[in-house]
Amino acid sequence: MSRGDLRHLPLWLALAVLLLDGRAPASAAQPVGSQSRSTRGPATAAWKWTVEERLAKRFDPESMAARAREQAAEREANRTRFPEGSDDPLFKVDDQVGPPLETINGRKTPELFLTWELFTDLIDRGLSGHGQLEQTYRGRIEGRAAALGFGQDLWPRLERAAAPFLELRHEAERSRPSLSTKTDLFNMDAEGLRGCRMRAQAIAAAKREFGETAFLRLLYEAVAPNLQTTGMLAPGLAEHLRFLEGGCQ
Repeated sequence: MSRGDLRHLPLWLALAVLLLDGRAPASAAQPVGSQSRSTRGPATAAWKWTVEERLAKRFDPESMAARAREQAAEREANRTRFPEGSDDPLFKVDDQVGPPLETINGRKTPELFLTWELFTDLIDRGLSGHGQLEQTYRGRIEGRAAALGFGQDLWPRLERAAAPFLELRHEAERSRPSLSTKTDLFNMDAEGLRGCRMRAQAIAAAKREFGETAFLRLLYEAVAPNLQTTGMLAPGLAEHLRFLEGGCQ
């Protein structure tokens, strides 16, 4: 994902994308349940995981530490490969002081994303109306989508299924053009709750339109590989993500 694409990500979903440091002390994460860990392995298709399994692995200290080590190694390799960019702030995240972060790379661990996160990315960038950026993103999705049995009518069908949610987003942009949908990490206002609930309705409508299995495979096998996010870790994050996944009910 290019830096120009960053503005299409929801503010609550990621602080930055690509080459950011996901290191965080194990104590910063809030494991789901007391000693809850997923028994799922790499052989299980990402779209088949349950919400609890996704959250358990996402916030498991060992899994987080492994992802952080891998990302640190990749960042160092990029420093070596592109020494001329050593002054770029993206290469200096490990020197910055701030809240602990978590990073998910959809090419490697797509199962860690929740359905609403992938759907939001699909809508934000695939139906953005931003000309070349939209076309570039669609091109990345369409090859995998075709292999899953989706035709050239993918986008118009998705747009119809998500029409009420899209209209709500457009209304928000027209009334407050300087802000994206307001969904604070832990403090959602009435507008944010309405948007969350309408997004859940749009996801349900898309599942009916395409079939639940087909749509979940689209999200996890076509959308997830194009998404890498870095976001804040804070107590209560797992519970908040579960709340969002449940449609804020």
